[in-house]
Amino acid sequence: MKSVKKSSPQEIQFADNARMMGLMANGAYLKVYGRDKIEDWKSACLEQATNFLIAGVVLQRKQWEIVAKCRECDLPGGPKQILAGGGRGSSKSHAILAQIFCDDCQRVKGLKVLCLRKIGRANKEQIQDFRKKLLSNLPHNYREQAQSIEFDNGSFVILGNFKDEGDLD
Repeated sequence: MKSVKKSSPQEIQFADNARMMGLMANGAYLKVYGRDKIEDWKSACLEQATNFLIAGVVLQRKQWEIVAKCRECDLPGGPKQILAGGGRGSSKSHAILAQIFCDDCQRVKGLKVLCLRKIGRANKEQIQDFRKKLLSNLPHNYREQAQSIEFDNGSFVILGNFKDEGDLD
């Protein structure tokens, strides 16, 4: 009789997370693009879910809708920006930074991203929190003085902030 290898608790947790993420990703892609276009998006959905699993990042259902929509920017003639609205604490920043750090910067070698946030008292603390949540499993170099994050494939993110919208001109 062939013996079956018993899975470790970590392997079981990883498989459960993968299953849950796959269901949420598929549901988000169906909601965003509809049944008639889901075939066009299956490989992007799978690649994106894999990137988040490798990073150890688990997204909520609404966050999956945001990151699914972000993938549309990769298409010729796709949108140049994605706007996410909602109240404070609705995990918009988490979803957007997860997309940038864990998917875009991992897929596209040499990608350059400028990430601007309105100045707040806890802005630097928030960046540290996001690094712990989103980048703990991804090799990167964070330079606090330069406010930048560099990845092994040459992609990097510059983190900036502004006080008033007039500062952006």
